[in-house]
Amino acid sequence: MQRVWTKTWEAGAGAINAAGISCRGYMTGLLLLSLIMAACAPNVVQGAVQEDTFSVGRSSRLAVVSDGGNIDVIAGPPGVIVVQTSFQKADLLTYEVTNDGDTVTVTAKQLPGLRNLSKVNRPAANITITAPRDTFIDIATGKGDIAIEGMRASGKLTTSGGSISLDDAKGGFEGGAMDRDINIFSLIGKASFETLNGTVSVKQSKGAFELATSDGHIYFQGELTPGGRNGFLASNGNVVVEIAGEPSLRILASALNGEVTSSPPLTSGSQDSTSISGIIGLGEAELVIEANNGTVTLN
Repeated sequence: MQRVWTKTWEAGAGAINAAGISCRGYMTGLLLLSLIMAACAPNVVQGAVQEDTFSVGRSSRLAVVSDGGNIDVIAGPPGVIVVQTSFQKADLLTYEVTNDGDTVTVTAKQLPGLRNLSKVNRPAANITITAPRDTFIDIATGKGDIAIEGMRASGKLTTSGGSISLDDAKGGFEGGAMDRDINIFSLIGKASFETLNGTVSVKQSKGAFELATSDGHIYFQGELTPGGRNGFLASNGNVVVEIAGEPSLRILASALNGEVTSSPPLTSGSQDSTSISGIIGLGEAELVIEANNGTVTLN
């Protein structure tokens, strides 16, 4: 389209300078340009909020794939999924919402081009969805935060440039973030999450947890259920674990370049300043903790 614009402008300039190109040719070029721009126009409108509503059954599923923008999923009434989306730099986006039976799919993709490589004011689709609480969710965004509230099924959550928040949920969830924090509050079930540069925080939760960060801290406060396998790994950061109720753990904890401290006494096993290996209480849940460059604290 840039080449058409250049030729049109040259044609106009030539007409003004009487270089042998008529005004009719100039107007024809402008008309051609307008038709091409209309054909290339995105299917979304800047500043508008698009809303789509779908009826779903008991086996509802939600899939969202976005190149950029925040995604919020909130538990809503049964039988219906409502998708509301606002757009930033809509002229650089294509957007589609479809359903196939009980599955709703939302896709927001950036148009190819050098303008999309800029880190300032990127094109984005900010998506808010209400869905039945038992909906399975699969959410992925390139640049944006993911927030899930009140869901009772399971799901996958991934973002390469935003945070993940999981609040008041039940079920099994997994995923990761590239450069931001992961916060889990009041989860009952299983969680497996990793971030490269950020803190992983779990509070007032119960179940089995696998948490990892390359550069950041891990904080866990909650209950590890009997029979569960749990692992907390921080390559460059501290790990703090606060067990609710009476701890019942088979524990292996180590700090390669730091200290390990534990308030609950070992029923059996061994402990020194950099490691713990043994049983706490009845040993009903398995817990492995590693902090390569940081401390481990168990309370």
